[in-house]
Amino acid sequence: WYQRRVREAVVSTQSTGSSGINAEYGIVIRRNVPLASIVVLLRTVASTDNQYNALHFGATSNDYIMFNYDMTPFRDSFSLCMWIKRVDTSTSYPVVFDYEPSTPNNEILIDAVGYHNMVVGDTGLSSLQSKYTTPVGKWFNYCITWSLATRTTKLYLDGDLIGTDQNTAGRTLKMGGTLGFNRLTYNTHSDFIFGGQIYQFNLYSDVLSSTAVEKIADGGLCFDLGEFSATRILRWEDILDRSRSGSVRDVMVCEPRELYARLSKSQEKLADVTGRLNETEVQLGKMEEKLKEVTGLLNSTQEELGTVRGELGRTEN
Repeated sequence: WYQRRVREAVVSTQSTGSSGINAEYGIVIRRNVPLASIVVLLRTVASTDNQYNALHFGATSNDYIMFNYDMTPFRDSFSLCMWIKRVDTSTSYPVVFDYEPSTPNNEILIDAVGYHNMVVGDTGLSSLQSKYTTPVGKWFNYCITWSLATRTTKLYLDGDLIGTDQNTAGRTLKMGGTLGFNRLTYNTHSDFIFGGQIYQFNLYSDVLSSTAVEKIADGGLCFDLGEFSATRILRWEDILDRSRSGSVRDVMVCEPRELYARLSKSQEKLADVTGRLNETEVQLGKMEEKLKEVTGLLNSTQEELGTVRGELGRTEN
């Protein structure tokens, strides 16, 4: 995400001749400095443009996010991953996410305590409360994957596989539904209110491998998901931009110092690549000089050959 903003600022710098500045995202590209010295300043970004914010949901039925979304990319397979933190403990079935094409028909239903882990209407991974051991107030990573081809659903907590289920043959994900966060989309009963925090909810159009799921979980809250961008269709930053009801609010998760640490590593890599690029340019320069030398010798040889041909012609005459 930041790489994209940086590229935009670089283009602005090159096209306008002035410093490329994107004040909204806190990005500045300084002009007239070597590539390795490009300075990227990351501010703490306010508003929903900051993908490093979590969402805190209140504990009432009025606190939610709901919207319609084209689920076609996930008809035959998907992976759903997110970070969950329980805050309110007064409800029996705290629904984090619900997708319903019709009422009531839960195609995907996930709660924070393991009672519901429903995919394509299958309840084979429900009632796993004993596996949910993360204390209230602590983040845990949740991933569930499903494939029509293999008829398999897999559930992971903090990168560990805790359940596998076989689904009905030929059963695809139904289309045309509503996505809801913090409660059921069709029911406002207080038993189904989550009242906690969600972070980095992402829907992928393929089945993530166990290695990938473990990598995401082990990477922690500030892990860069860039390597999974190709299939990350419904993204957390898209959800942050959706309209909210009630007291839903942003909560900072990744402290600026962590982002600066990641930026520092990126700048080190950039400096290394630039150094190698400079070495290559030096080598190319030497090759160009050698080419000029060889070209000069060739021209001189051609001139000598012309002289010899002229003398040979006169001798023949």
